[in-house]
Amino acid sequence: EISAALKALCEYNDVPLIDTEAVLKSQSKGGILSEPVIEDNCHPSLEGQRLMALAVARVMAEKGWLAPFAEWQWKDEKTPAEYLKALGIDDHFLAEANLTLTFYLLNLGENNYDRAIFYALRGLQYEPDSADLTRRLAWLYWLKGDTDEAKKWYRKLGELSPNDLMEVCAKHPEIFKEIGEN
Repeated sequence: EISAALKALCEYNDVPLIDTEAVLKSQSKGGILSEPVIEDNCHPSLEGQRLMALAVARVMAEKGWLAPFAEWQWKDEKTPAEYLKALGIDDHFLAEANLTLTFYLLNLGENNYDRAIFYALRGLQYEPDSADLTRRLAWLYWLKGDTDEAKKWYRKLGELSPNDLMEVCAKHPEIFKEIGEN
Protein backbone atom coordinates (compact mmCIF):
# COMPACT_ATOMS: atom_id res chain seq x y z
CA GLU A 1 0.00 0.00 0.00
CA ILE A 2 1.51 3.27 -1.12
CA SER A 3 -0.67 5.30 1.23
CA ALA A 4 0.37 3.26 4.25
CA ALA A 5 4.05 3.49 3.31
CA LEU A 6 3.80 7.24 2.82
CA LYS A 7 2.04 7.65 6.17
CA ALA A 8 4.72 5.58 7.93
CA LEU A 9 7.50 7.56 6.25
CA CYS A 10 5.96 10.86 7.31
CA GLU A 11 5.48 9.65 10.88
CA TYR A 12 9.04 8.33 11.06
CA ASN A 13 10.45 11.68 9.86
CA ASP A 14 7.95 13.78 11.87
CA VAL A 15 6.64 15.37 8.67
CA PRO A 16 2.95 16.26 8.49
CA LEU A 17 0.85 14.36 5.98
CA ILE A 18 -2.12 16.28 4.60
CA ASP A 19 -5.05 14.32 3.22
CA THR A 20 -5.79 16.63 0.31
CA GLU A 21 -8.42 14.25 -0.99
CA ALA A 22 -10.38 14.72 2.23
CA VAL A 23 -9.92 18.50 1.96
CA LEU A 24 -11.39 18.47 -1.55
CA LYS A 25 -14.17 16.01 -0.72
CA SER A 26 -15.31 18.27 2.11
CA GLN A 27 -16.21 20.89 -0.51
CA SER A 28 -17.62 18.48 -3.13
CA LYS A 29 -21.27 17.62 -3.65
CA GLY A 30 -22.07 14.45 -1.75
CA GLY A 31 -18.41 13.94 -0.91
CA ILE A 32 -17.66 12.90 -4.47
CA LEU A 33 -14.73 14.67 -6.10
CA SER A 34 -16.18 16.91 -8.78
CA GLU A 35 -16.72 20.55 -9.62
CA PRO A 36 -16.11 23.09 -8.20
CA VAL A 37 -12.90 21.59 -6.75
CA ILE A 38 -11.98 19.23 -9.60
CA GLU A 39 -11.65 20.53 -13.14
CA ASP A 40 -11.57 17.56 -15.49
CA ASN A 41 -12.28 14.49 -13.36
CA CYS A 42 -8.61 14.49 -12.39
CA HIS A 43 -6.97 17.85 -11.75
CA PRO A 44 -7.85 20.34 -9.03
CA SER A 45 -9.55 23.52 -10.17
CA LEU A 46 -8.28 26.90 -9.05
CA GLU A 47 -10.66 26.63 -6.08
CA GLY A 48 -9.37 23.13 -5.32
CA GLN A 49 -5.78 24.36 -5.44
CA ARG A 50 -6.70 27.22 -3.11
CA LEU A 51 -8.23 24.80 -0.61
CA MET A 52 -5.19 22.49 -0.69
CA ALA A 53 -2.79 25.44 -0.30
CA LEU A 54 -4.82 26.68 2.66
CA ALA A 55 -4.65 23.22 4.28
CA VAL A 56 -0.87 23.14 3.80
CA ALA A 57 -0.51 26.66 5.21
CA ARG A 58 -2.61 25.76 8.26
CA VAL A 59 -0.41 22.75 9.05
CA MET A 60 2.70 24.89 8.55
CA ALA A 61 1.26 27.48 10.95
CA GLU A 62 0.51 24.75 13.51
CA LYS A 63 4.14 23.62 13.25
CA GLY A 64 5.36 27.18 13.77
CA TRP A 65 6.79 27.41 10.26
CA LEU A 66 4.43 30.31 9.43
CA ALA A 67 2.78 33.05 11.42
CA PRO A 68 0.01 31.67 13.66
CA PHE A 69 -3.32 31.20 11.92
CA ALA A 70 -4.92 34.00 13.96
CA GLU A 71 -2.40 36.51 12.51
CA TRP A 72 -3.08 35.73 8.86
CA GLN A 73 -4.07 38.67 6.68
CA TRP A 74 -7.42 37.42 5.34
CA LYS A 75 -8.27 40.84 3.92
CA ASP A 76 -5.58 40.23 1.27
CA GLU A 77 -6.99 36.92 0.10
CA LYS A 78 -8.33 37.10 -3.44
CA THR A 79 -11.26 35.25 -4.93
CA PRO A 80 -10.56 32.66 -7.65
CA ALA A 81 -11.98 35.13 -10.20
CA GLU A 82 -9.50 37.78 -9.06
CA TYR A 83 -6.62 35.33 -9.42
CA LEU A 84 -7.78 34.43 -12.94
CA LYS A 85 -7.96 38.09 -13.89
CA ALA A 86 -4.49 38.74 -12.46
CA LEU A 87 -3.17 35.88 -14.59
CA GLY A 88 -4.79 37.32 -17.71
CA ILE A 89 -7.27 34.46 -18.00
CA ASP A 90 -10.41 35.90 -19.55
CA ASP A 91 -13.65 34.45 -20.93
CA HIS A 92 -12.09 33.88 -24.37
CA PHE A 93 -9.24 31.91 -22.82
CA LEU A 94 -11.67 29.78 -20.80
CA ALA A 95 -13.87 29.17 -23.85
CA GLU A 96 -10.84 28.05 -25.88
CA ALA A 97 -9.64 25.82 -23.04
CA ASN A 98 -13.01 24.07 -22.95
CA LEU A 99 -12.96 23.71 -26.74
CA THR A 100 -9.52 22.10 -26.49
CA LEU A 101 -10.86 19.64 -23.92
CA THR A 102 -13.57 18.58 -26.38
CA PHE A 103 -10.91 17.70 -28.98
CA TYR A 104 -8.93 15.75 -26.39
CA LEU A 105 -11.97 13.81 -25.20
CA LEU A 106 -13.16 13.10 -28.73
CA ASN A 107 -9.76 11.62 -29.54
CA LEU A 108 -10.14 9.26 -26.58
CA GLY A 109 -13.21 7.66 -28.16
CA GLU A 110 -16.96 7.58 -28.26
CA ASN A 111 -17.34 6.77 -24.56
CA ASN A 112 -16.44 10.40 -23.92
CA TYR A 113 -19.17 12.14 -25.94
CA ASP A 114 -21.16 13.20 -22.89
CA ARG A 115 -18.10 14.64 -21.16
CA ALA A 116 -17.03 16.45 -24.34
CA ILE A 117 -20.57 17.85 -24.68
CA PHE A 118 -20.33 19.07 -21.09
CA TYR A 119 -17.14 21.01 -21.90
CA ALA A 120 -18.56 22.44 -25.12
CA LEU A 121 -21.62 23.69 -23.24
CA ARG A 122 -19.41 25.10 -20.49
CA GLY A 123 -17.28 26.87 -23.10
CA LEU A 124 -20.44 28.42 -24.52
CA GLN A 125 -21.15 29.88 -21.08
CA TYR A 126 -18.01 31.96 -21.53
CA GLU A 127 -18.58 32.80 -25.22
CA PRO A 128 -22.23 32.16 -26.15
CA ASP A 129 -21.70 33.23 -29.77
CA SER A 130 -18.64 31.11 -30.47
CA ALA A 131 -19.06 29.48 -33.87
CA ASP A 132 -16.21 27.07 -33.08
CA LEU A 133 -17.84 25.80 -29.89
CA THR A 134 -21.29 25.66 -31.52
CA ARG A 135 -19.88 23.67 -34.44
CA ARG A 136 -18.08 21.31 -32.08
CA LEU A 137 -21.18 20.82 -29.95
CA ALA A 138 -23.35 20.07 -32.98
CA TRP A 139 -20.76 17.56 -34.24
CA LEU A 140 -20.57 15.85 -30.85
CA TYR A 141 -24.34 15.44 -30.74
CA TRP A 142 -24.24 14.14 -34.32
CA LEU A 143 -21.57 11.56 -33.46
CA LYS A 144 -23.48 10.56 -30.35
CA GLY A 145 -26.55 9.89 -32.51
CA ASP A 146 -28.70 12.64 -31.00
CA THR A 147 -29.80 14.14 -34.32
CA ASP A 148 -32.45 16.41 -32.80
CA GLU A 149 -29.87 18.19 -30.61
CA ALA A 150 -27.35 18.17 -33.46
CA LYS A 151 -29.87 19.85 -35.80
CA LYS A 152 -30.66 22.47 -33.15
CA TRP A 153 -26.98 23.37 -32.80
CA TYR A 154 -26.31 23.25 -36.56
CA ARG A 155 -29.17 25.72 -37.02
CA LYS A 156 -27.57 27.95 -34.38
CA LEU A 157 -24.28 27.61 -36.27
CA GLY A 158 -26.08 28.78 -39.41
CA GLU A 159 -27.17 31.91 -37.54
CA LEU A 160 -23.68 32.58 -36.18
CA SER A 161 -21.62 31.64 -39.22
CA PRO A 162 -23.41 30.61 -42.42
CA ASN A 163 -20.04 29.87 -44.05
CA ASP A 164 -19.15 27.36 -41.35
CA LEU A 165 -22.50 25.62 -41.79
CA MET A 166 -22.02 25.50 -45.57
CA GLU A 167 -18.58 23.96 -45.04
CA VAL A 168 -20.05 21.29 -42.74
CA CYS A 169 -22.83 20.50 -45.20
CA ALA A 170 -20.37 20.27 -48.10
CA LYS A 171 -18.24 17.76 -46.19
CA HIS A 172 -21.20 15.86 -44.74
CA PRO A 173 -24.20 15.80 -47.10
CA GLU A 174 -26.09 13.61 -44.63
CA ILE A 175 -26.12 16.53 -42.19
CA PHE A 176 -27.36 18.88 -44.92
CA LYS A 177 -30.15 16.39 -45.68
CA GLU A 178 -31.21 16.25 -42.01
CA ILE A 179 -31.13 20.01 -41.52
CA GLY A 180 -32.80 20.71 -44.84
CA GLU A 181 -35.76 18.45 -44.08
CA ASN A 182 -36.89 20.69 -41.24
